[in-house]
Amino acid sequence: MRYFNTKEAAERHLERRRNVAIKRIEKRGDKIIKDSSKVYQDYKWKLSKNKVGIGDLEMWTSTQTNELKWFSLLALWTKQMKEDWDKLPTMEDIQKEEAKIIKEMEEKISKRIKQNIIKQTINKL
Repeated sequence: MRYFNTKEAAERHLERRRNVAIKRIEKRGDKIIKDSSKVYQDYKWKLSKNKVGIGDLEMWTSTQTNELKWFSLLALWTKQMKEDWDKLPTMEDIQKEEAKIIKEMEEKISKRIKQNIIKQTINKL
């Protein structure tokens, strides 16, 4: 993430990024429906030399400094993004599908257990 010493520099950077993004969005035939981009001031983060975790789960840590800097956040929302969002299943849909899969698995396992019991009983006779 880039940071800037002045608000004006962050605003110029954001405006350049916004213009490039808008051209790309319009080139692919999409339409911007909302611009939530902003410039804000926050404390800078610094990558620490410390790692946490073990093995594959090991990762670097970051610490927040006491140095205030300016940042820009580009957040353009397009018509296609909204349409894609609307197509996402709801939590209720996901839970119904999950329940259906679990029920099918339980039925298969139950059927196998019953078949094994019958086989074992026949083999004992």
